[in-house]
Amino acid sequence: MFMGWATKRERVRARLERLLLPVALAIFVAATVVAVRNLPSLRGPLRWPLFLVAALIGVPATLLLNAKEYQVSARILGHRVPLSASMVVGLIAAAANQLPIPGSILVRVRALGRLGATYRRAAFSTGLMGLFWIAATGIVAGAFQVPSDRWGLGVALVGVGGAVLGLSFLLLRSQVEERVGLLIEAFAVESGLVLVAGLRYYLLLRGLGFEVSPSQAMVLTLAIVIAAMAGFLPGGLGLREVLAAGLSPVAGLPASLGLLATAIDRVIGLAVLGLASLIALTRGRWWTGPEGAGEAPGQDALRGVRNEPPAKRLRLLVLTTTLPARPGNGTPDFVLSLSHALSEEFEVTILAPRVRGGPEREERNGLTIHRFPYFPRRLEGLADGAILPNLKAQRWRWIEAPILLMSFLWHADRLARKERPDVVHAHWILPGGLVAAVLKRRREIPYVLTVHGADAYALRGSLFSWVKRLVLNGASCVCPVSRDIAAAIRSLEPESERPVVPMGVDVESIRGAVGERTPEAGRFVFIGRLAEKKGLDVLIQGLARVPDTTLVVIGDGPERKGVEALADRLRVRSRVRFVGRLPRSAVMEELRRAFAVVIPSKVARGGDQEGTPVVLSEARAAGVPVIASRLGGLAEHVENGVTGLLVEPGSVESLAEGLRTAMADPELLQACAERSRPGDEQLDLRYTRDRYVELIRAAAATRHVRRMPAER
Repeated sequence: MFMGWATKRERVRARLERLLLPVALAIFVAATVVAVRNLPSLRGPLRWPLFLVAALIGVPATLLLNAKEYQVSARILGHRVPLSASMVVGLIAAAANQLPIPGSILVRVRALGRLGATYRRAAFSTGLMGLFWIAATGIVAGAFQVPSDRWGLGVALVGVGGAVLGLSFLLLRSQVEERVGLLIEAFAVESGLVLVAGLRYYLLLRGLGFEVSPSQAMVLTLAIVIAAMAGFLPGGLGLREVLAAGLSPVAGLPASLGLLATAIDRVIGLAVLGLASLIALTRGRWWTGPEGAGEAPGQDALRGVRNEPPAKRLRLLVLTTTLPARPGNGTPDFVLSLSHALSEEFEVTILAPRVRGGPEREERNGLTIHRFPYFPRRLEGLADGAILPNLKAQRWRWIEAPILLMSFLWHADRLARKERPDVVHAHWILPGGLVAAVLKRRREIPYVLTVHGADAYALRGSLFSWVKRLVLNGASCVCPVSRDIAAAIRSLEPESERPVVPMGVDVESIRGAVGERTPEAGRFVFIGRLAEKKGLDVLIQGLARVPDTTLVVIGDGPERKGVEALADRLRVRSRVRFVGRLPRSAVMEELRRAFAVVIPSKVARGGDQEGTPVVLSEARAAGVPVIASRLGGLAEHVENGVTGLLVEPGSVESLAEGLRTAMADPELLQACAERSRPGDEQLDLRYTRDRYVELIRAAAATRHVRRMPAER
């Protein structure tokens, strides 16, 4: 029945093709010529590197997402398709979207038919993914418009997208049991397609010399959806260009500019498609995968069950977005330190985003470290330090965020397939926890989740809260680093109890490196990333009110220019020394000379705040007095006047008073340091290691059957 329908449909399309081919080509050529002639003079020379980025990043990302889209549509019908086979289907479908050959939807429907699906179910699955695409376009493109002067359009788009998303979920619910996981995956894939399309338009418009915002570029993505909905002209050869021209004035752009950018995007797409097709043909069977481009339900599970002897040591995969490129380069190393301690018990592999100066793969002190690329190397920077502060300081890096997440998912899945870990240890709910949750669903690997602070306090919208709840519910164990964070995530899971495990430090190593202290009166030290929640601006203002004091600022970050300017305005720049990131030996030297370490943490805009900063543990191990904010884990480990001084977070006067107290009574300050050194074993790395060893072993014990796909 299916093949009979397909044959009849192809005959109709063959007749239409003879008519549509010359019409579509004429529209495309004419529209492009008109655009070039009417385009205002370019504002500067063409930026060819941006065109290259659009070709090498945007188009391949679209192809990969097209393949994932087909995989999800197959999963809706109960089939699992290898990525190699889905890439072929996605490649052909993409070609049908670019060329005047009607049949993009037919390509997917017929591919599903080869898996054994009836036409009705194949069309349902493909159409459902189309609805998810429309919903994602409305929500994502609309969200970009809300902060701009096109907020009315943004609200309308988000409303329409939300309604379509609700309809999509109802349809999915009526046909599929695994609805929540598929809903997330389908919406994520389609959102990725929308974001990548917006990225392509953004790069192309800027490449033409026009300074545009991401919200303006996202308006043009609506042309892709409308053209696809138009029916016979797949991808709208000519139609998409005309629609982009019509939507350009809505975004405040010349109509001819939108048309030309769309035409260039099509030409680049065709060039990359041609190259990808050539690769597919030359790689032969390796690329096309097994006959049938998929498997019936259960076959992958049967193949994945292995009669293997148990490993001598458990294999642990650590997912993190913060990892030093080199030991002691000044980047926070608490994840690296804990992983090294855990390597005494487990075979540990770390996966992290690529950063400058870090090799893509290395063996270090018993650890295997993999770093994955997620953006052109020269432009990468989202994972340099902390993600949230980078996004606040440079909003254009939101473009990197979805690409980083997709690359993280891709490389984590590949690494899990190869290394076959017994447990995943994810740091931060997003993105590491989300990646771990996907690995659990795909490969049945349990995960232990560490919540550090920003992931609990920030990103509080309903969508993010829902994703957080999903990640928290899927974890074998969730470990907040402070009781305050435990309370914050309890609002997502009111009935849950979570073990609090702070990030400890190697106390003996720090004491040996610092040696005998020689504190200098009035020499205060700040150690940390220069981000809003660290409260360095409050400290500088407080220091300005207390004479005979100096401050050494160790660290770097997005707020550096702002706090340097603040020091200049308050005329204390001669008393504040910004030294940037320092190697570990230099930090130990500063701790040796420090009068006190100040941790002036506060609640940032958006709710982001500290958990239990590692600098607290380092200062205590070194025997340095601590002046800290009465906030989060700091208030849990510092008793005012007994083991340190506490000040009110965000209060300049309170912090200034704390500095005055320290200057007036150095004996009290030193007594606090002495009383804090013997106690609080929870801040010792050995305690942290032992607790995680217990939790990881308990998580591994829950995994009774191993179902990992075979390496091909």
